[in-house]
Amino acid sequence: MANVQGQCSLQGRYDSYASWIISGIIVRIGQKMGYHRDGEAIDLSPFETEMRRRIWWHIVVRDSIHAAASRLTPSPLPANWDTKEPQNLNDSDLFPNATEPPLPREGPTEMAFCLLNHRVYKLTSESYMDMDKVQALGAAVLGQTPDGKNTANEIQSTFTKFRDSAAAMDRALQDLEMRYIDPKAGNAHVAALSLRSMLTRSLFPMLTPIQEQPEWGSEIFTPEDNVFKILVTSYEHVCDAYQKMLETRFEWWMSLHFHLDSLTAFTGQLCQRPTGSLSDRGWKVIEKMYQQYPELLDITQKQHRVQARYALKAWEAREGALIQAGQIVERPVFIGQLQAALFASDSQPSRPSALTTAPPSARRPSQQTTESDPLLGEYDSPDMTWSTWGGFSTDNSGQLSDALLESYLLQGDMSQGNVNTQESQ
Repeated sequence: MANVQGQCSLQGRYDSYASWIISGIIVRIGQKMGYHRDGEAIDLSPFETEMRRRIWWHIVVRDSIHAAASRLTPSPLPANWDTKEPQNLNDSDLFPNATEPPLPREGPTEMAFCLLNHRVYKLTSESYMDMDKVQALGAAVLGQTPDGKNTANEIQSTFTKFRDSAAAMDRALQDLEMRYIDPKAGNAHVAALSLRSMLTRSLFPMLTPIQEQPEWGSEIFTPEDNVFKILVTSYEHVCDAYQKMLETRFEWWMSLHFHLDSLTAFTGQLCQRPTGSLSDRGWKVIEKMYQQYPELLDITQKQHRVQARYALKAWEAREGALIQAGQIVERPVFIGQLQAALFASDSQPSRPSALTTAPPSARRPSQQTTESDPLLGEYDSPDMTWSTWGGFSTDNSGQLSDALLESYLLQGDMSQGNVNTQESQ
């Protein structure tokens, strides 16, 4: 149980790469303690069997989340692991001295949210085990094929296969909802009903060919534009989901999935896209994120300060473009708060810098920050490249290279430290 608590405490304590490392250690500790073996197979009591199932599944799900945040793979699980999913039980059904396994219930229980969350993990993990298919999807999102031949029929076939898989996943989760969830049973059940819609609403925009996007020919001309549209849409769904979870007091769950380095890369993109309908939507997203995560206004935190620099640089570009177009500019409240906070901070006596100017996903291996964790050192996020989206890297075959995506997401002028020279002084 201490390992589970430690895994949750990683949120916001370390960057995504360090969290992935520590999470892998926790998986190994759980394996050493035998949690990867189902209690029935090793003659444990019914109570201990069920509790160990809950702990092991929490560990592997959280490890998967940390892997996604760091854009790395989950920790390899032991080949012989056989721990079953937790049963559909209320806590009151479990007794430490019980000698017979409890019978799982058929209707709603206190485990509804956990069971649905575990099934989402299981279904998505199964869908992405085949790396060839993942690479094909990444290429299709860019309007390409893995071999660079850009065959329209092959691209359409890839989208069709993934749409079919997404539809099957949706049906499987819908079946679980019918079996285990009742909105009248409490906030956990209401929150559980949001999981399926969050997943499908994030998947389906990605599974639409670039030429079928409504903005094609007006704001979407290139694969980079399409990826930006996907990011905007994804963040819109995240903000909507947060509001729904807030109403059920489950916003903590959204916070566990919040990736600040990705938000910073997205904010950096707005520096290069000051106007247009996608930019307008992107700024609404940024404003909501600062409302939903007010801790971002605390610029004493290293990554919050980096994010603030990019937000102000993006706003400067947008404000200038709107004024030039003769439009009335209304400054968002959070921009004024960031400006005031950074002005107050920069007015203080100089001190050793705790930051580099580039956002976490923009730093190259040779770049070092001047501040490191005393235990882990400076484990930073890896570069965000085209392989993040499709798992492939190309050169002269006509496909987009890693360097191009890095330029797209993070913009060369900012990665060279032009956000604000104060940070490097």
